[in-house]
Amino acid sequence: MSARAAAATGRRVAAFRSLDRAHEALERPPAAAHPWVSPFDTAALSGEAALVARDLADYDRAVAYAERAITLREAHRVRSLASNRITLVDVHARRADWDAVVHHGADLLTISPALGSVRVMRRMAALGHRLRQRCDHPPRREFAARLDDFTRTRSLLLADLIPQRGEGTET
Repeated sequence: MSARAAAATGRRVAAFRSLDRAHEALERPPAAAHPWVSPFDTAALSGEAALVARDLADYDRAVAYAERAITLREAHRVRSLASNRITLVDVHARRADWDAVVHHGADLLTISPALGSVRVMRRMAALGHRLRQRCDHPPRREFAARLDDFTRTRSLLLADLIPQRGEGTET
């Protein structure tokens, strides 16, 4: 999280130093695990590192981290896998690699129907908004429409969980 904060404020060196410290911490033996807490593992760190690199506009590194997170993530960790796929598609969109957006976006739309994550649906909606801003590439326009349909359908299923404007807090 220190790396994410440094990246958000444009402190590149501090961000990557924090990531280095996190990698070192993962190499140490873990403390006793609590059954309610998912372990912070190499896949989780790779996902966070992808966001750090994305925020610093280091898109090649962000793609590498996101791809590593996807490869390492177990299939049963559906929310983490979906989040990493969103990051990968978002990074490709930021660097205007529309063929990669469409290719990896297809994987994103295969996430489990059992996923009930408001956070993931909000990130997917934000991704759809980004993709619609300039829809001059027909495959991207088609993917953005599919993503919108997917997000809308999922959001209807989660309607009871999503606070309406003015209700609850944004987390």
